[in-house]
Amino acid sequence: MSDSVNLDVVRRLTAAIFECDPAELTAETRLMLDLPCESIDLLELSTGLARACGVNMNDNAAFLRSLEFLFARLQREGHTEAAEIAALCGPEFPHLAPERLTGLAAAWLAGESGPQLSLGDVAAYLDHARRG
Repeated sequence: MSDSVNLDVVRRLTAAIFECDPAELTAETRLMLDLPCESIDLLELSTGLARACGVNMNDNAAFLRSLEFLFARLQREGHTEAAEIAALCGPEFPHLAPERLTGLAAAWLAGESGPQLSLGDVAAYLDHARRG
């Protein structure tokens, strides 16, 4: 599946969960901030994606569950630049482009609250999982 096909699948399943028009959802739509998403919704999305795409979902990676904890640990260890933190996180989140990780790290360092997980992040996970 290509990135756009993966994004279409993510958009379609997300729209079904939140009863909205898939055309209103973009790669930049943030699940926890732009939608009324709760952990049970992520479980439903994970199950639906596993069925639709035939992949084993690692929810920790797909939904960036430990990313902020990793950012905090790296900051405690003395890493204070977004690009440096992003590079150190890359091996644990190989589906995210370095630019995306850097943006997430910069937002976290700037104190932006709330999970920044986007539909595009989930689509990137699917692409990475399908390529194996």
